[in-house]
Amino acid sequence: MDRSKPPKRQTNVQGRSDDPVQREVPIEFIRPDEVSIDLINACAVQIGNFGEIVITVGQATVPILVAATEEEKRREFSKIRSVKAKTVARLAFTPASLQFFLSTIQAAIPNDSETTLRGDTTNDDKTPDA
Repeated sequence: MDRSKPPKRQTNVQGRSDDPVQREVPIEFIRPDEVSIDLINACAVQIGNFGEIVITVGQATVPILVAATEEEKRREFSKIRSVKAKTVARLAFTPASLQFFLSTIQAAIPNDSETTLRGDTTNDDKTPDA
């Protein structure tokens, strides 16, 4: 895979909505391969003092319950008061930048997202296998 090219479904629009001169320009991310890709399964959203939206995303790991019986497993489970999540990123958005971010994500999700979300990428680019 050639990592110097942007991903196939990358959507990049720069400029403010009130700017009369707008055009699409690609974004070149610097050294994206040096950043880990983490599964995000925990999220918290806060509104800051200046109206900014702060999103904290993380990766929670389910604790391992080792018990001989179902009753022991239930007892161990009832002792769990919280689950730790590794913070992966904290992102702050203005309302306008969050709207842009969300619309960019929405545009990147393919119409056949049910297939893609199941992990079926065998026909992703609709070209026959060589």
